[in-house]
Amino acid sequence: HHLRAAIRAEEIAQDRFRLGQVYFEEGKYALALDQLKQAGRLGHAGGELHYALAKVYLKLGRVFGAERVVDAPGGRVGTLTEDFLLVERVDEASDRFVAAPPESAAYQVRRALSLGVQDPEAQLLEAQIWLQGRRYARAAALYAEVELRMNAAGWNASQRSEIYAGFADALFGMDDMEGYLARLKQAWQSEGGWSGRGESEAMLAKGYRRAALRYLQRGDLENYIRHVELALAEAPRDVE
Repeated sequence: HHLRAAIRAEEIAQDRFRLGQVYFEEGKYALALDQLKQAGRLGHAGGELHYALAKVYLKLGRVFGAERVVDAPGGRVGTLTEDFLLVERVDEASDRFVAAPPESAAYQVRRALSLGVQDPEAQLLEAQIWLQGRRYARAAALYAEVELRMNAAGWNASQRSEIYAGFADALFGMDDMEGYLARLKQAWQSEGGWSGRGESEAMLAKGYRRAALRYLQRGDLENYIRHVELALAEAPRDVE
């Protein structure tokens, strides 16, 4: 009797998990989250559930969730516990950190990876989550790891372009204009990707303009003018 009940509970948990995935694909993210949580309560465990939760939380805008400050002696950014994920230090002189709860995309994707999920898409998702949450230094470090594994992962040209473009945005957020433009050029040069979407002509021009404005904000007029000229070389009909 108890064995049959256990098997039935496991089947129900798997059904809830599958239904959650269906709702996710349909764009019904609140319903997907409810089903995935029920699957977890019924005993569906493992990295795949956490990975699915990470994608749902990201779609719901819960990148880092309801952040709070915690004391974590000896901790470092990215440290994971049962209760939180360490996101950033409050200041360099203390062991106090801003932390994300389990009800967040950042926590769930880190949990999935810690449980052995090997899907390269999960590794890329983690980088995208930190980028979307504007934690640029951590995002750049994660994109660098994805870049190192790019060949082994078998990314196609369009995916490579997406990776380079995300990496570029992380470096821009860190105010590294040289790194930003270098990665942007790699995105542009990737066969397919941006050029496959008919955006290659405007991509570099927009990048140069974006960098130019950052140099202007710094008061670096020499680099501002140089990058405006580079933008015009790419898009000579840009009236503005």
